[in-house]
Amino acid sequence: MDLMFTMLEIERQYFDKHGNEISTKGLPLNHSASGPCANCHGDMSKLKKMLFSTPLGSEVTVKLHLVAHGNKSVSDIAIVDLLPGGFQVVLDESKQSSGAKAEYVEKREDRVIIYTSAKSHKETYTYKIQATNKGTYTVPPPFAESMYDLSIKARGMASKMVISDYRY
Repeated sequence: MDLMFTMLEIERQYFDKHGNEISTKGLPLNHSASGPCANCHGDMSKLKKMLFSTPLGSEVTVKLHLVAHGNKSVSDIAIVDLLPGGFQVVLDESKQSSGAKAEYVEKREDRVIIYTSAKSHKETYTYKIQATNKGTYTVPPPFAESMYDLSIKARGMASKMVISDYRY
């Protein structure tokens, strides 16, 4: 398995304004969009499925899934989701995030930080971002870690994304 996790597991998904998933797989951190990747085994059709693409100006819903392994909850978890270049967080003051109840959500210019507890069942945290600059960007992997026990952590997959000229 390419994911690094110790007692925790984190995964990220992207959805368009219609609720359709627009990214399901990640690329290795050292992947080059111009060359074949280890996960593709030289098959460029698989590579195209791994690339996230959205039009300039579009809003994208981000869903972070967190689960604790071992049939026990883990408290005091910080989830850090760095935004890819070309995106900004959509600030909605009426709610900090939707989905599972977080203890605190901090939306910054370059990241979203969610403070929560990990349960033995998958919980989902949701927020929105907007495409602001066209180009091809690397999406950093989401990261979750216990604030007081650094041996409890998880890292998701990085990916690539393209923001195109087309606007909604």
